[in-house]
Amino acid sequence: MGQTPISSRAIERKAGARLTVLEGGDHSFTRFPEFVPQLIEFAGL
Repeated sequence: MGQTPISSRAIERKAGARLTVLEGGDHSFTRFPEFVPQLIEFAGL
């Protein structure tokens, strides 16, 4: 199954949001542990 590139429209719709686009991702977010510090910071914990 091929990858679908993120569209510029999708990026425009998220204007002002902090986006992280991971190359080769499969929507199961297998790299979640890498982002725990950022999630904790975002949550203000």
